[in-house]
Amino acid sequence: MGVKPAELKFNKQIDIAENHISFPPFVAQLRSDKSIANKVSSTNPMLLSKDKILRINVKWYSFYASDNGGSMKKNQIYSFEIILHNGQCFELNSWAFPYSSLLYLLIKFNYPVELKQINKD
Repeated sequence: MGVKPAELKFNKQIDIAENHISFPPFVAQLRSDKSIANKVSSTNPMLLSKDKILRINVKWYSFYASDNGGSMKKNQIYSFEIILHNGQCFELNSWAFPYSSLLYLLIKFNYPVELKQINKD
């Protein structure tokens, strides 16, 4: 429910449940502290329990798109930044993850989501 059919195959790599999020192994390489990430190599999914997550910043921006001779303002998610209580941070970029479905599930399961508008030039 709430997951777009076109994004369903990508969501099979990510499991968002009420008490945890499971990511594919390569997400560990997306840590902001690359010295820690380089020491981590695993083929197992990365499991984050909900109580370890301080907040999830959802960065988004607005842009204008032409449609049938007119211009329409649209919003686009740029990235998810997952910040843990221990200070670790992971940033998931839009080219790799189906954002609209993930955002829906994060809100549905009451994760600490903050929307942050950015200027994208």
